Amino acid sequence: MFNLTIAILIAFVVLLAWPAEGIHRLQQLKLPRDAGSTAPLVHSLRSRLSRARLRAEQSNRVIEALASLEAELQSGLTPAVALARSAGVPPAWPTALAALRIGGDVAVALQADARDQPVLGQLAACWEVAAHTGSGLSQSVAMLAESARTREELEAALNAELASPRATARVLSMLPVLGILLGISLGADPLGWLLGSPAGLACAAMGVLLTTAGTLWARQIVRAVERQL
Repeated sequence: MFNLTIAILIAFVVLLAWPAEGIHRLQQLKLPRDAGSTAPLVHSLRSRLSRARLRAEQSNRVIEALASLEAELQSGLTPAVALARSAGVPPAWPTALAALRIGGDVAVALQADARDQPVLGQLAACWEVAAHTGSGLSQSVAMLAESARTREELEAALNAELASPRATARVLSMLPVLGILLGISLGADPLGWLLGSPAGLACAAMGVLLTTAGTLWARQIVRAVERQL
């Protein structure tokens, strides 16, 4: 039972080191009945993956809704009708739809929707300017949709390019834990030696220091690339 738990924890370390592979495998993972002690970890990881996938789906839905809104405005519909028809299912801007039904302030409602999708804050600004000046909303929405689409493509390309450095940072931070787990699985007592002798404590302190420095260095490299792009 103990060795099985250690083996599963080691597998999680490997899965998290390679996110593209780990996400797919974790979704397919079926735990044995006697691995109950690791079940909370599995559920937590699956929950995080589900939230990340949901955020990506919401972002894509908003971009598609903006493109649809542009098309509806180009066809000659009024802004209110176009906004309602292009919202999609589930709606990309639910609060704005509710405001339309009761005759409320659509710009304020779009700002509320922007808490989940920041790009809708820009749509709210475009809507408010169009309402006060009477200028056409279609061109502003077209520019906003193109900007959102370009930003999404740039973020996807950036994430793909930075996958390797991020994986390196994960490996650096997890190697000490992996080594301790391997030692325990082989019947040794690495924690007892590290925490029970002056030499062990010195090695543990140095290991923590070097691991932290290496992890921070790798993250700094990734952030420097992100700032340049």
